[in-house]
Amino acid sequence: MEFATVIHLCACGCGNKVVTPLKRAGWELSYTEDGVSLYPSIGCWSFACRSHYWVRQNQVVWSDDWSNAEIRNGREETQRMHLDHQRRAKSQEEENNTSTHHSASAAAAEVVVSPPSKTYFRRVLEVLQFWK
Repeated sequence: MEFATVIHLCACGCGNKVVTPLKRAGWELSYTEDGVSLYPSIGCWSFACRSHYWVRQNQVVWSDDWSNAEIRNGREETQRMHLDHQRRAKSQEEENNTSTHHSASAAAAEVVVSPPSKTYFRRVLEVLQFWK
């Protein structure tokens, strides 16, 4: 996915745009016939509203406000997750680059996964429109 980001208006109605990057160490977007969900929760700590909520099957599920210490700990944990992901990706890339036994048959066995169809993204966007 070239641009893996979900942007929506804060669920409290303050009008702020919330940006959730979809990465291995970021948010996950899932879409089923029951609706769109984002994981983990969304904490709008830099907004005056300080909203904290989950998006589960097109529904906003409100969560508790966090203290400044909880926010700091959460941000530190997120940073550790990003660094761990980068280290693993770099290690895997180095391992792949140093491998000398990559045969043609192994290459033929690789699975190519095509990106989701435009229809899928169109449906996701339609579901997210209810926040406008």
